[in-house]
Amino acid sequence: MSETVELKKIYWEYNYSENELQELLYGSIEQLGGLKRNDLLRRMLDYMNWFDIAKMIDRDFFLNNFTPEFIETLRGDDLKRGLTFVREFLRGKTLSSAR
Repeated sequence: MSETVELKKIYWEYNYSENELQELLYGSIEQLGGLKRNDLLRRMLDYMNWFDIAKMIDRDFFLNNFTPEFIETLRGDDLKRGLTFVREFLRGKTLSSAR
């Protein structure tokens, strides 16, 4: 059985509970102290394995939260390209394999 991914592990320096972080992630609360959902999503991308993130979110969550505007705020062109690819794939757009 695989270990459950805990968001509080990526916020080791703060005293946030797992429940508070889950509520922020899934929209039950809009802000946790000064932390907003986009901040949490960025931290997840920085500190978590993509496969663990994918276990926590579904297609609709991804499309609603990993918007082109959000993706543009990220560091790293590879990450931006990768998330844009996933977004277009999930939206069902045809992607060209030639570059």
